[in-house]
Amino acid sequence: MADFTLHLHSPAEEFIPVLMQTLQEEGFQATVSFNLEATRSEQTECVCPHHGTNPCTCQYIVLLVSEKDAGRPAFCPLILYGRDAQVWLNLPEPLAQMSRAPGELTALTDKVQHLLQEMFPQCYPKTG
Repeated sequence: MADFTLHLHSPAEEFIPVLMQTLQEEGFQATVSFNLEATRSEQTECVCPHHGTNPCTCQYIVLLVSEKDAGRPAFCPLILYGRDAQVWLNLPEPLAQMSRAPGELTALTDKVQHLLQEMFPQCYPKTG
């Protein structure tokens, strides 16, 4: 499995709550591990490399996704980057050497990828 990336035309501030809700409804738990907006609030002089503006409207969020009912859950990162009413999602390829249970992490990553493909079928060519 290689890195999985989606590009959507949607404002991040509208898309992220929908994604979080859908993950929850489908039996996943998503925890915000990093949020650029929260970090940026501590900075007073931060010029955006994309817009050259202050304040910047770019969003960068790292979610750690796991299955709700897992006893000792494996977590897979889901990285979201938003700018100019667009969102890029990246589900990195699992790094087996970093997981206590590489098979569980690969299975979890496959499940999350499948859910994203169901949520956004317009982003994938039809097969079969």
